[in-house]
Amino acid sequence: MQSNITSIKQAEAYLASFVPKNVKMTGSYNLDTMKTIMSALGNPQDNYKVIHVAGTSGKTSTAYFASALLIQTGMKVGLSVSPHVDSVEERVQIQGKILPEAEYCAELTEFIKIIDTLSVKPTYFELLVAFTFWEFDRAKVDYAVIEVGMGGLLDGTNVINRADKVCIITDIGLDHTEFLGDTLSQIAAQKAGIVHTGNQVFTYQQGQEVDETIEQTTNENQGVLHIVPQPHPEKNPELPLFQRRNLFLAESAVNFVIDRDGLTLREGSSGSNPAGVYIPARMEEIQQDGRILILDGSHNGQKMNTLVRSVQLKYPEALFTIMMALTSGKDVDAVLAELQPIVEHLILTKFSGQQDLPKKAIDPQIIADAAGTAGINSVEIIENPEQAFDALQQSNSKFALVTGSFFLLNHVRPKLREQGAIT
Repeated sequence: MQSNITSIKQAEAYLASFVPKNVKMTGSYNLDTMKTIMSALGNPQDNYKVIHVAGTSGKTSTAYFASALLIQTGMKVGLSVSPHVDSVEERVQIQGKILPEAEYCAELTEFIKIIDTLSVKPTYFELLVAFTFWEFDRAKVDYAVIEVGMGGLLDGTNVINRADKVCIITDIGLDHTEFLGDTLSQIAAQKAGIVHTGNQVFTYQQGQEVDETIEQTTNENQGVLHIVPQPHPEKNPELPLFQRRNLFLAESAVNFVIDRDGLTLREGSSGSNPAGVYIPARMEEIQQDGRILILDGSHNGQKMNTLVRSVQLKYPEALFTIMMALTSGKDVDAVLAELQPIVEHLILTKFSGQQDLPKKAIDPQIIADAAGTAGINSVEIIENPEQAFDALQQSNSKFALVTGSFFLLNHVRPKLREQGAIT
């Protein structure tokens, strides 16, 4: 049995033992363990109302916006996102804040003592999802905004059985194909798997394959599908282009909840623009030593396309020194094709550390070989990520970008914190 956990560092070291050593495929990817755990806990996930967010791109930002909007109604709101960027504590947020370290560690210790009595051993992701649901119940939240980890149908979060659940499905693209399928319709079926009987579903039109799959799944579950119109291009101009879409989608779902549940916005709340909410590593812009540094975890072609379009809209003529690492299994050619128009110099590196599932960086030489084909000719390899970031900061480029993996940002953000660039 685990002794008392007294620090986040200790918590992360202990939790690392739950990361599966090898995940081959869909055969072992199911909800059996989660259902056993949640039943043993008394199904706390059904004790509050939920907005459940799935999709390929934009789901973390959409979840942050939905949480911020709900908080403006005066309700007590839980938020869970994954992966985390800086610390595992980000996966359990209440009223937009992580728990104090001592409280988080005490609660996690108590929870693990319960898990140790069960006949099943959860994975890292399953344990943290179950802890989140349990903790939100103990905190007596009114609403929880829950981001799917991967897919939806068989994701560990998909054990919420309330008919009043509201589902948000963000933009869908080809990602995690080894788990979810290699066509848009197969992937959309997994994402739409969060839709249960009677649920309300909010999404944008995304093309026939995706739209028909979401509509079919919603109808099969006697749900109600809300096709959200595209936001006005001038709405929330202070936000990157893709964040305007994420905010408007979140706003549409939350406005439905406000009307359905008879909520009111607190006096003085705009109710429509929580644009000040801090979302780490999603086109996060830092001004440092006369340079614009952007941090963004985009890691596939679709996400990189969205990032580059937003960068070009804000800085039309800018060329960037870019530091990048990609996780094994990602489409290198698609990512490089999207990045090519804004690259002045490309620094390729690796990363260490993992969450949820085993992660391995693609050999930077493989990416370097593909870069030339993509028309990116100024490339260097610095395998140590801390040294690579030093090189980026020492460059003369006015614009810099770190991207390709949230795991790479785990190496960068602590250095920026030491430098006082972020808090």
